[in-house]
Amino acid sequence: MSLSRSVSEFVAELRAAAPVPASADAGPDADSLIGIFQAFRPDGIPEFETLEAIPGGSEFRARMQCVYDAVGTGRRSDNMKDAFFVVRHPQQLQSDDAQQIATEFVQGALELARQTGAESTFELPEIRILEGKPPKHPKNPNEKSELLNLFESKLPAQIDAIFAPGSLGNELSEALYFVACDRWLRDFLRWPLLQPAESGLQSSDSQCVDSYFQLWRHGVKFRIFSNTRIDFYLPVRADGSLIDAGAFAGGV
Repeated sequence: MSLSRSVSEFVAELRAAAPVPASADAGPDADSLIGIFQAFRPDGIPEFETLEAIPGGSEFRARMQCVYDAVGTGRRSDNMKDAFFVVRHPQQLQSDDAQQIATEFVQGALELARQTGAESTFELPEIRILEGKPPKHPKNPNEKSELLNLFESKLPAQIDAIFAPGSLGNELSEALYFVACDRWLRDFLRWPLLQPAESGLQSSDSQCVDSYFQLWRHGVKFRIFSNTRIDFYLPVRADGSLIDAGAFAGGV
């Protein structure tokens, strides 16, 4: 399906406004939008009349701005610039608050999985709030739990399929994923671009992605090693001081 005129115009305006080519940070394809949002750090993307005219466009821009504000300049301690969006100095999140937000994220994700047909059998797992650098998820597919598969691939794929070909949410999918190599952050950003008539979802169904953004901006990562528990890691040292969240940056 070809892009609508408004989507095509916005994409063209976005390319023209970028201080550096879209592919400069993250890809060799000159036609790719990968890296386009990195080009506007730290201030954020400008206002575009064409974006305002697209349903959900204003809210999309507002969410993008929240990410720019959370990341800041993107400068590391060695004065090099992050290729991706990394919250290196997150505000500290208390354990009780993290527990509540994590529970909202998991509950919302399981409900969304039922709505989209990704899964309907999982009950709410145990949710633990831990501290420090999280372990890595297994790479071998045979070692991954079904719950991990749901959160890591099945549900994000179902959400991705909801965005119609030619829509702005579909057109920006890859570029928004490579903001932080994070499918859940991608879907938080483009959620306002969902069309309820086509998706069957409402703005109120955004609980899981909204909660995920709150975790992300505080440097919290989740890990799943069984079907009955999800661990959320707060980025703090044993003495309670914040660590550089870039030490375990990246999505799920």
